[in-house]
Amino acid sequence: MDSSFGKEGILSRLRLLDEDLDFRFGGARRFELVISGGSALSIRGLIPSRVTTDIDVLSVPDEVVDLMSAYDMNSHVDTFRYMYPTHWHDRIRPVEFDGSVLDVYTLGNEDLAITKLLSWRGDKDRRDLENMWSNGSINRSALNSILLDITEVRINITEAQWNLLNQRIAVLDGRDPFSFDTSTTFGFPSFSSDDQPSPELDAPHPSL
Repeated sequence: MDSSFGKEGILSRLRLLDEDLDFRFGGARRFELVISGGSALSIRGLIPSRVTTDIDVLSVPDEVVDLMSAYDMNSHVDTFRYMYPTHWHDRIRPVEFDGSVLDVYTLGNEDLAITKLLSWRGDKDRRDLENMWSNGSINRSALNSILLDITEVRINITEAQWNLLNQRIAVLDGRDPFSFDTSTTFGFPSFSSDDQPSPELDAPHPSL
C-alpha cells in the first residue's frame, strides 16, 4: 500500500480489516475501534487534506492486534493514554462506516485537540491545531469545560505539562505564551496545596 494516504486510504484499510474479522469470526461478534491522531482528522473531514502514514488506534481488541500491521494500524498512542482526558470515551464520535462487524469511532474534537496540545511534536501537530482552531472544529466552551474539570486532564499530568499545554493554547490564540501568571495559567486552574493530586499521580512522566 502507499506510504501515505488520506481519508479514502483509511476507509479502504478499515473495509479490509472488517472483511478479515468477519471471515475469521463468522459474524459472531462486533468490534470497536477508536481512531486518534491525524487519521481521525482526515476521516472525519476536520482537515480534509490531511494525510498520514499509519492509523493510530485506541483500545484495540485482543483479536485485532495481530491484524493491525497489515492495515497500517498501530496502538502506540496507548502508551500516552494515561494523559488523555479521563472521560474521553464518553465523547467519542461515530464514523460513517457500514462495517459488517466493525464499528469505527474517533476521539471527540476537543479531546483530539487536547491530545495534540500535549504531544505537539513539531510543525505537523501545530498545523493541525491551527487548522482546527481556525475552521471551527473546536468548541471552545466544551474545550474549556474539559480543561476546567480537575478530574479530566489536570489530575493526569504534571505541573510542567499543564503549564506547557496552556502556553501552547496561548500561542494558538496569538498571545504571549510566557507573559502569564502561573497561578491562573491562562484562566485554567492551578492546584492549591489543599487539592494537589497524590504523589503517584503527579510523578514525572515520559516526555512526548
